[in-house]
Amino acid sequence: MLKRILRYIQGTISLGMQFFKPNKLSVRAYSNADWAGCPSIRRSTTGYCTFLGPNCISWASKIQQSVVRSSCEVEYRALATTAAELTWITFILRDLGLFPSQPPLLLCDNLSALQSTIKMAHHSRMKHIELDFHFVRQKVALGSLVTQFILSAHQLADMFTKPLPHHRLTTLGHNLGLRYSLRSRLKGHVNAQAADRYSCSLDEGNREHQASSTNEENHEDHDKSNKKATIPIRFGVINQGRTPHEAGNLGKKSGNVSSSLVHI
Repeated sequence: MLKRILRYIQGTISLGMQFFKPNKLSVRAYSNADWAGCPSIRRSTTGYCTFLGPNCISWASKIQQSVVRSSCEVEYRALATTAAELTWITFILRDLGLFPSQPPLLLCDNLSALQSTIKMAHHSRMKHIELDFHFVRQKVALGSLVTQFILSAHQLADMFTKPLPHHRLTTLGHNLGLRYSLRSRLKGHVNAQAADRYSCSLDEGNREHQASSTNEENHEDHDKSNKKATIPIRFGVINQGRTPHEAGNLGKKSGNVSSSLVHI
């Protein structure tokens, strides 16, 4: 275990969160949960991450306090936890004098849980949920919260609920804003490797941004043509603000980088 920790530190010592200047003030969150993932107590894990514009500003992974009976219930409890986080972020923005033009967007990959936020299903698997979880339905009814379906392949909170393969974990971390810093304190060939990783991450981010922009435009056109959908479907791809490639080119021209990198 100690060797694994040391290898992880060596491989991620120059990894940090990169933040971009948003073009539009918007708040959204990704909510996810596994079902009885803990083998000893059979409790489920809630995971979520929230974004302000293109930047991930908060995230969490926590075990739920009670054992649940269905995947719909565990996802609904995760939605309630994420909705509370969005409410807190909205209050902070109001105290700072910032008012988003649209209500917060809550993305989930479970259709049954999303339908429960609109109309409660009266059956044996959901009727015993505590009343304090139903404030999600109230917020949706008042228009202060919008819930939408997202495909599991685009669920960014997936990394907070279960172990994932290396490629999947790297992709999700990149979408959350993790980048390798060019200003590494290491020396020798390790510093060169960090610089190569940083350059590769910039190029990869540029390609993903172009692909995601095309996918979102095509998907929005499909949503406009399909008016019979009861729950709008929207790919949760980060494509706002400057791309990493644009930020790097801007820094080379002006002498300073327009995005900040915080080491973790």
